[in-house]
Amino acid sequence: MFEILRKVRIERYTNGKRYSVVCAKCLSCGAEQEMNQQNAVKSNREGRQYCASCINGTFHRLTNTRIWRIWQGLRWRARDETDQNYGGRGVKVSPSWDCFLTFYEDMHPTYRDDLTIERIDVNGDYCKENCRWVTNMEQQGNKRN
Repeated sequence: MFEILRKVRIERYTNGKRYSVVCAKCLSCGAEQEMNQQNAVKSNREGRQYCASCINGTFHRLTNTRIWRIWQGLRWRARDETDQNYGGRGVKVSPSWDCFLTFYEDMHPTYRDDLTIERIDVNGDYCKENCRWVTNMEQQGNKRN
């Protein structure tokens, strides 16, 4: 959701129609960005919770860190319906974890570079209550087969 802070300028589409560019603040992460005023209003009306900076982690400059790649990997596995160990078996990611910053806040306090993420209940979803950091050795003992 966005709070419109101020109008910045008027732009023109290629068809000649005009639109307002506003400075808007994401109410989730606090990032300020310029955007089409109609897009800000539409996002609020549809109840979108996160901005692109929030979802992509660019506001906090955490992209391409190890924890970022782990987050991307678990989301990719859960969305891959051809993978019978994850998405094809119905494993989902908590909607709050669609935002990297929420995942980071939930999991970073116990994160270490030598650990991997594990679902406590292998049939459960990726969420704060069902995930923890474990060593590779512990991870190997947690297979369905």
